Amino acid sequence: MAETPIKIYGDALSTTSGTTIYTGKTGKTCIIKSIIICNVSGVDTTVNMRLNTGPLYFLLHNKSIKANQTLVIPISDIVISPEETLHMWCANSIVNARITGVEKDGIPSSLGLAQYRVGLGTGTTTIVPAAGNGVNRLVKSIVICNVSSGPQTVTIRFGWSGDNCNLINKYTIAGNDTVLIPFADMFISPNEYIEGWTSTAGNAQVHVVMQEATNA
Repeated sequence: MAETPIKIYGDALSTTSGTTIYTGKTGKTCIIKSIIICNVSGVDTTVNMRLNTGPLYFLLHNKSIKANQTLVIPISDIVISPEETLHMWCANSIVNARITGVEKDGIPSSLGLAQYRVGLGTGTTTIVPAAGNGVNRLVKSIVICNVSSGPQTVTIRFGWSGDNCNLINKYTIAGNDTVLIPFADMFISPNEYIEGWTSTAGNAQVHVVMQEATNA
């Protein structure tokens, strides 16, 4: 299937909350590959980035960027489905952003992709369920965004329920910080699943992208 590199966005960010910078195209899947932001002003500010308008799933939440600072944001392989929207804005001008990705022909399911977005609770929360179709899967991306101003501790387990499956254990994420978990291409069998929890319900938003694993 055709894959086309694209510039998702490349300009100064608006200071209007919720500004749409990209809308998924009909019949195409967009995959974010890189995000770079630069504060070209002499004033510290914050940047927000989220998917869709409801429910709200943030990739960046009040992310601080100092005067004249450039940040490479650790977010990769986030999937945007047809008609989904990507929103980005800053508190004070001027912050420039350049976002690169690829567009592929077909919707995510036709490409063997599935995205999961979950706000973690304080109890065990399913992030990725077991596969009902009996297909093996690979974890392509895990991004966790703390949407609160205070630190959050996050635990995520892979495979089964039980502490012997914890691969992220009481990991502290600073207030309004975003982390990319480098577990790319972890193998998950059809009857395995991913679950987790956080210290304050709803404050840790998890984005996971899975790819069906098929024999070449």
